[in-house]
Amino acid sequence: MLFENMQNTIFRYRGYWEILDKMLGMVEHNESIGNRLSDLGISSVCVYGVGIIGRHLIQNLRDSSIRVVACIDSKVKEFEHYTFIMPSDEVPPCDAVINTVTYDEQEIESNLFAHGASRVINIKEILNITN
Repeated sequence: MLFENMQNTIFRYRGYWEILDKMLGMVEHNESIGNRLSDLGISSVCVYGVGIIGRHLIQNLRDSSIRVVACIDSKVKEFEHYTFIMPSDEVPPCDAVINTVTYDEQEIESNLFAHGASRVINIKEILNITN
């Protein structure tokens, strides 16, 4: 059990590292997550998970045309001026929910669809991370 928990923790932090590395690489090459979302026809999003990755995503979107409608998180209750809702709340109208959580992805996606999300995109998809 201890070994399994350790493996899960390592997997989780490896995912954070990959995502942050890609995000930093985009900054270094003057690329934007906002532009990638615009290319997908997305102009408004909700951000699921406002931990390390979610906060960096929101900061990245600040200087783009993408509007953050709300943040969805069960633990974090405030970040700057953004509206927060619980995962059990109805998802407000937006073009997509971006999931920034690197574990339990299928369960999270199912829950979001059950609460009204029309489209869910994992941050790894936006950053072209294939694993």
